[in-house]
Amino acid sequence: DPSLALGTSTMSLLELTSAYAAVAANAYPVEPHAFPQEQDGWIDWVFDGQSHLSGRVQNDMERLLRAAINDGTGKVAMLAGPNFGKTGTTQDYRDAVFVGYAGDLVVGVWVGNDDNSSLNGVTGGGLPARIWRNFMRGALAGSDIVEPAERPDPEGPIRPLDIEELRDIPIDDNGSTLSVEQEGLTVVTEIDGVPVEFRLTEDGLKIEPGQR
Repeated sequence: DPSLALGTSTMSLLELTSAYAAVAANAYPVEPHAFPQEQDGWIDWVFDGQSHLSGRVQNDMERLLRAAINDGTGKVAMLAGPNFGKTGTTQDYRDAVFVGYAGDLVVGVWVGNDDNSSLNGVTGGGLPARIWRNFMRGALAGSDIVEPAERPDPEGPIRPLDIEELRDIPIDDNGSTLSVEQEGLTVVTEIDGVPVEFRLTEDGLKIEPGQR
């Protein structure tokens, strides 16, 4: 729906900030949580892990977010080091937003009235950007804000499966094995005593009876 670019879809500040965190980390989806979570097991990582933008797309997005601060409506949010962000203002000045990141910190600021009345001309590049800048200055005080490290481009010449084939690698104490081949990877394990084979290829995931 092309109208989504004009803000026709409702989104909470938490959802919007999570989207910016995905750009900053070049990994999506980003699921916000209040407390540290246990790391996923390797099977969860293989089958349900995060996706990534290509290096080119991610760099283009960061250039746009950097330009919004250097040359656009977000100049008030400029910090001493590189930072990335974007302003937002809804119709009739009912909401004013600034979301951005610097270093390893992603922050979203919303300004509005509880009764959804107009802010009388307040825009995302005004008060929200100043709040964001002042908060970030305090939060990042004493730290070096550096350019994000160059990230490998998944669309580059090295593909994930350009590796030597590895077969029947033990992965637990129950006899489960992992095999990595040019066509994909295969996990053979048991579920309630029944051998099961998980095979992941470019065509997707297949689950078949296994042989042990």
